[in-house]
Amino acid sequence: MEEILAGNELMETLDDYLPLRRSLSRSDFLKRHPHPFLIENVRLLRESEKKNLDFATVQINFNDPAPPPAVGTAGPQRCGVRKIVKQESNAFDGMVNVGRTATNDIALDLQSVSKFHAYFTRDSATGDCYLTDPGSTNGTHVRGLRLKPRERKLLGEGDEIGFGDQATFAFYYAGGFYDLLGRLPGGAVTP
Repeated sequence: MEEILAGNELMETLDDYLPLRRSLSRSDFLKRHPHPFLIENVRLLRESEKKNLDFATVQINFNDPAPPPAVGTAGPQRCGVRKIVKQESNAFDGMVNVGRTATNDIALDLQSVSKFHAYFTRDSATGDCYLTDPGSTNGTHVRGLRLKPRERKLLGEGDEIGFGDQATFAFYYAGGFYDLLGRLPGGAVTP
């Protein structure tokens, strides 16, 4: 899988998951990846593409069945993906921590993100995922609304989550992530 440096860790992209989407059934994918995912906000990516147009010469081989690469655009497949999983080094049981320092499960090395900014919890009976802000300086937003300190917010498929004012993601449960991959170019299984 392609590696992109994100803060202090390597991050995968949606493009990295497309081969799995094409080769695994939904149930096999969910067995392999039962955890939720965070995806970099596609709107921000598209906005940056408009501002950073690159010009290049592309050589196209008309005998190649693959479509030529798009020039000057990264496309949604290049959005970063973060797994919402507990790291062995994290001492807080039952929580997946988000923050600026490397000791967090999801480290976001950005000034507007607090050292310990927020945390995810999961209801073991229902599988529901919740997000809580313990009282970060710049706040945590879900669907555009700032969470109150220690407020536990139930997350839904595709919810937009903001940590401070610099880090915006879309939240997906494993099944929704699999479905999203199927809607991307190159994600559908071809007969």
